[in-house]
Amino acid sequence: MFHTVCCLFIKIFGRNFILVMIEKNDSVANILNSIISKIEVELEQKSSLRASQSELEDVTKSEKKLSRDSVEDINCRICYDPSSELSVIYPCRCKGTMGAIHLKCLERWLEEGNRDNCELCGHVFRVERTPRYKALRSVTVWLCLNQNEHQIYVRNVKADLLRCLIVIPVTIACSYVCIVAADFYATNNYDNFPPARWTTCSLLSMMALLILSFFVWIYMTLQYHQKAWFYWWQKTSSVKIIDLMPGNIALRNDKRDVSQV
Repeated sequence: MFHTVCCLFIKIFGRNFILVMIEKNDSVANILNSIISKIEVELEQKSSLRASQSELEDVTKSEKKLSRDSVEDINCRICYDPSSELSVIYPCRCKGTMGAIHLKCLERWLEEGNRDNCELCGHVFRVERTPRYKALRSVTVWLCLNQNEHQIYVRNVKADLLRCLIVIPVTIACSYVCIVAADFYATNNYDNFPPARWTTCSLLSMMALLILSFFVWIYMTLQYHQKAWFYWWQKTSSVKIIDLMPGNIALRNDKRDVSQV
């Protein structure tokens, strides 16, 4: 009887113990599941935060790159000075960065190149040239320049002046000799002597050819030096562009605003 009671007690106690352990295991599992879910939520939040931060960094980098590109795009193609406060315009048919230019740089470039059109697209600008020197004074200034590129022209002028000092007396002397000889054969009755007549004609022809050659050489020399002087005179003129059409101008002077974006 006692054995039976003990067995029954053991069965009841074991069953209750098992039920209690099962309940405890279920509670522990629930706690573990809640902890795991919280950890997963935190990880998801951290990953989303990292993704948003990376996207924000990418956007910031792209904006900085665009701002740098935009600032580089509006640099003048002549001076390439990004710190200049002058307005950048597009006065010709050139597109993109090749068309960006400062008005002052363009006028200086046209002045130095002694031209009135764009060398890339061929657009002709309406310019007004104002000489810095008057004509007579410019000749004196041109002859007194000490620059190497002008010393060649000055030496040529001096050499041609020396040639003139030599050629003019020779031409006058030869012409005088030809005239005297022709007059000698003409005043003396050598009409019946054919060589005398041919000699007179030859002397007169030679004198005419000599004088013609002298004047042709003088003309070509003066023309050469006049072109060299006129080119320099025009090059030293101050150039101002007039009548820029509003449709051909695009102002790009917001460098500071673009760089601060």
